[in-house]
Parts: sequence; structure tokens; C-alpha cells
Amino acid sequence: MAKYLILGGSDARSAWRLPAETEIAHVESALKSALAAGSVEVFECEMNDDPRQRARVIVNGRAVSYAAVFEEPEKRTTGF
Repeated sequence: MAKYLILGGSDARSAWRLPAETEIAHVESALKSALAAGSVEVFECEMNDDPRQRARVIVNGRAVSYAAVFEEPEKRTTGF
């Protein structure tokens, strides 16, 4: 399963793929806390959908209008 974090503000939307070991419940809890308190949370994400390339997303709870965390089946990259 692929896991994603989507954040939106007043003028933009961004999406990041989360590492496979990420616990969705933890991300949801941290986001709720950041949005309610207007605080900052940091999440690790993958770059270019490559698990070997990692970066950190810094979320400012005061600047985010909405957030979503979800899982979806991996897309096939080979045709059979």
C-alpha cells in the first residue's frame, strides 16, 4: 500500500508519499494536534516515490487549511 500526506492552504495544495513504515494513526494524531494548536510538526517523506531518497516536510499548523492522510494500492509499473 502506498501512503500519502496531502496539505492545502489558501492558495496551494501539496502531496507527499510517506514511507511504508509510517503509521497512519500517528500522522493523523500529529496533524490534529498541529492544526488545533497552530504548532509545527515534521514528517519524513519519500522523494520521487523512491524509498531511498528521503526528505522532511515541516507542517505549520497555522498555515494549513486542510490535511488528508490516506493509503491506496500500489500502481503497477509493468504490464502483463
